[in-house]
Amino acid sequence: MEWKGFEIHPETPADGSARRSMPPERQKAADDHIAAMAAEAGVEMSRPDFRTNSHLALVADAFARDHGQVNPFHENILHAYWTEHRNIGLQEVVLDVAAASGLDAQELRAAMEDGRYEAELAEVYDECNRYGINGVPTFLVGRYMVVGAQPYDVLERALTLAREDETPTEAPDGAVR
Repeated sequence: MEWKGFEIHPETPADGSARRSMPPERQKAADDHIAAMAAEAGVEMSRPDFRTNSHLALVADAFARDHGQVNPFHENILHAYWTEHRNIGLQEVVLDVAAASGLDAQELRAAMEDGRYEAELAEVYDECNRYGINGVPTFLVGRYMVVGAQPYDVLERALTLAREDETPTEAPDGAVR
């Protein structure tokens, strides 16, 4: 599996913005759904009352990958946003999480300033556009796309179908296809 970060709302200012409004009953249902799925997976999380810009967090994630710390950083940045409700669009928050994840915050700051990951992030954004991806998470499993927070059985079904697509079948004439 290859994980690629996708900036879903690049228009959001770095200091964040109000969460998209929806009717209260729909908002509660969405929040309850997220909380229930998280609890089922043994994760504590809730939706913050603001929208954040994830660009700097994605830069830091690429930096963490290149420094062998992607798993701790990824877990910590998600925890900072979904559990502590910290604004991961702010450079000082991302640098703090990076330092807590074992990364050199000053080196990361330099990477943010020199733009060394910008081309990579732009390439991922273009790739997502080519596939029609506009939501997160999105899993590409063979020719199947699973979008959004889905139950495990949906992912399992996509894997099963993708495996079946790869299994050679014998045609009536004896040819293997």
